[in-house]
Amino acid sequence: MTPKSLPSFDNDPAKNPAFHNFLRVFLPYCSSDLYMGTGNVTYGNNRKFFFHGRHIVDALVKDIIKIKPDIGNMKQIVLMGTSAGGFGVAANCDFVAEQFQAVNKNIDVRCISDGGDFVPSVEPIDGCDPDENGEEAGNLWKPVADQSCMDAKPESKECFKFSSYYDFIKTPFMVVGNFIDTVVHGLCTPKLNEQPSFWDNYKQEVNAMALRYIEDKPQNAIFLSNCPFHVSVKQPFAWEKMDVPAVNGQGSLLYKDVISNWLTGDGPYQAMDSPTTINPKCPK
Repeated sequence: MTPKSLPSFDNDPAKNPAFHNFLRVFLPYCSSDLYMGTGNVTYGNNRKFFFHGRHIVDALVKDIIKIKPDIGNMKQIVLMGTSAGGFGVAANCDFVAEQFQAVNKNIDVRCISDGGDFVPSVEPIDGCDPDENGEEAGNLWKPVADQSCMDAKPESKECFKFSSYYDFIKTPFMVVGNFIDTVVHGLCTPKLNEQPSFWDNYKQEVNAMALRYIEDKPQNAIFLSNCPFHVSVKQPFAWEKMDVPAVNGQGSLLYKDVISNWLTGDGPYQAMDSPTTINPKCPK
């Protein structure tokens, strides 16, 4: 999918109320490290691999600050990522905000993770250790996550699990996800068409995690649908047709409007489906 095909890049205010008048910068994913890596690895015949996602984000921010002529007058910046980029947004949110606010202390920086690591801690299936892959990736990537979490818990793996470290993120943050994401749902879970009791419990755990998130961070936004797919902004129906009940009980909201409400302060910005009922506008 190209940037121009994304609804968040549309210039029509009716179709894209949040970002239609924003300057937009698209960063392709090429580092294979969830935008966290700082590592160099040499294998075998002197083959070199570079996992430099963190450096790529840093370089992009520095370029924008250097090239944008009126950075001191900018009012709002939104860092948004999908899938691997959603992981990266969470890990780099404060890092990016601090750099922009160093040159413009009044700028309002916000972050949106769509299809990222909104995964609960559940009992892994037999014979599977969810930490093994994480340790191997860590050895290759040399990842850097949220710095305040890493300072507080220097030896902890919790700084690489959003459910454990979101409270460290100071910058206003929005989660966009599904009760079951068909791609991102943990490393040690059964197949989606197996063990229905596992997945029923999984959805209850997602619901509990979402309620904790909005209780802990009431200024943060959420759009959580009970419709199994991956990445909402890439699904036209999810962007502008599938409304989700507002957490405050006052009607229901579309994804595009939740973002707009949150950025402008003009309406409710937290919406969640029931974990037991598929959204009626979810495609069959």
